[in-house]
Amino acid sequence: MLNRPVTAGLNRRETVNDIDCLLANFWRAVKLHPRKLADIADYPVSEVDLHARHPWLVAKREEIAEQMRRDVAWCDPKVAEWWVWGISQWIGGGWCEGANQSRKMPHQHGRGVHRLKHQRQNAEGLNRRNLLDRYFRSLSERLDRVRILNGDWSRLVTPSMTTRYGLTGVFLDPPYTEESGRQDRLYAMDNLTVGHQVRNWAVKNGDNPLLRIALCGYKGEYQMPANWSVFEWKASGSRNGSKERIWFSPSCLP
Repeated sequence: MLNRPVTAGLNRRETVNDIDCLLANFWRAVKLHPRKLADIADYPVSEVDLHARHPWLVAKREEIAEQMRRDVAWCDPKVAEWWVWGISQWIGGGWCEGANQSRKMPHQHGRGVHRLKHQRQNAEGLNRRNLLDRYFRSLSERLDRVRILNGDWSRLVTPSMTTRYGLTGVFLDPPYTEESGRQDRLYAMDNLTVGHQVRNWAVKNGDNPLLRIALCGYKGEYQMPANWSVFEWKASGSRNGSKERIWFSPSCLP
């Protein structure tokens, strides 16, 4: 999935790349129909629904992108909520990135919208539905500060999108390459080589003092310069979770 490389400006000019328009659809829905989203979101963590909704959402991707580009006022609140509902309980990567995902248990406690559901009433006396409504309205306000692009990842890392505005953080999380050992056609929009393109850009620009670059991948997947630091972490619920690595360019703080 080519929309995974992401840049975030340290000067608070943030940009994300959304090639399948699922994020843009969510932004429109949360902006135009926050109450409707709250109604749909009032649904429990459910393993069978998680794995039933996942392929349905994958199959809707092309239709969503076409409708979004055709009609400036169109959005699908159900797709928007099911998308964020799944993100909030899906463990690891791969949500909405391919229909043939392994069946994994949902997150035990839930995050995001599911965490709010455990708060039956807060100090202000808001019930669960009102908490969800407030949550989506706050997300709408937060996304007002984010630029959402749709296209190839390389458009996000040009000087006009990064260092032109000063010190910039760049977080790169490309699809795993063939060297990671994963199967082909894992994602709905798959590419086994884009990770190497991302790595080459990162290494080429790693010494730029105005860039703070982080690159995600598996142990042994990329050959990185000796002056790059590496962070080892473990993704829960994944048999390859112990292979996860994040490499940081020399200008990143220790």
